[in-house]
Amino acid sequence: DGPLPLVAGGAVPTFAVRCLVTSGETAEFESGRMITAILRRREQREAPDPKAKKGKKTPEPEEPLPPPPILSDVPLGAAPSVRGTVRFDSLVVPLETEASTYEGEYEIAFADTTPEHPILPLEHIPPEACPFRAVTVAPA
Repeated sequence: DGPLPLVAGGAVPTFAVRCLVTSGETAEFESGRMITAILRRREQREAPDPKAKKGKKTPEPEEPLPPPPILSDVPLGAAPSVRGTVRFDSLVVPLETEASTYEGEYEIAFADTTPEHPILPLEHIPPEACPFRAVTVAPA
């Protein structure tokens, strides 16, 4: 799948995110966790220098690059998990969002924003385990 096309000031199409167990199945027992959708903007990744690899005889395995630094995070909305699924159906891209100018500039990231609760103690999901979806933003 390519990046999801969005428009500044426009509605984000309805979608759902599933909470999974290690086997990849939906975690049906997961209910009550708050997940926030965030419009994240990242720095442009510098293109690799093609001259830097000349002269090497044995190619070294390439390590995956870390994600570019975050320029901004704009919360779009939050929804609770119900039987392992979180449904987002009323998100809107802020009108003042600048249009995309490079690949990988925007993504919708998800964060566990469940507040502490004495009766329902859920283990917090670390940010690096949360999914994201690449998007592009067109002008309004």
